[in-house]
Amino acid sequence: MKKYLLLALVLPMLLASPLQAEKKGDKSKEEPATGETSPQGLYKYLPDSYDKQAGFTLADLIALKMTAYNSRAQGISGKLISTSITALAWPDSLVLNCYLELQEKDKASYLGAGKFTYPQSELPAMFQEAATFIQKMTHLYYADLNDKYMVINLYMKGSLMANWKDFQLNVLAQGK
Repeated sequence: MKKYLLLALVLPMLLASPLQAEKKGDKSKEEPATGETSPQGLYKYLPDSYDKQAGFTLADLIALKMTAYNSRAQGISGKLISTSITALAWPDSLVLNCYLELQEKDKASYLGAGKFTYPQSELPAMFQEAATFIQKMTHLYYADLNDKYMVINLYMKGSLMANWKDFQLNVLAQGK
């Protein structure tokens, strides 16, 4: 609440400052040197070298979109939140790196370095739920994806917790 109040107070002041400077005819702005010319390419704000066409496949484009659209926190199960998902379309596989956190009520259960206070028997089900969510979400982007070639890596605070490949979940995290 305090953040929003602060933004509501500060934002009008920030927006008003440039307008005041324009009205006064602020001469402190740097004028471009007389010999310089602005780029005439596609992007007015970049040199012409940025106009070159990039060569990538539709799979690459979809992976880029999937990464961009999933670079925010979203609840994926009763215990887990995905903070971001990175999709990499390699020739031999589609690699999905998912970065996880525990829901607020369960944060104390993670001890760091891949260790949990949960019983070891609960971890496979928790991570399989995350892998299943990612599989289903991935099929929204790649409708014809053959899951045999999908690799899902689940990370938490820099540690690899589990990976899913060839229809098998391999849990690396440790419970008590």
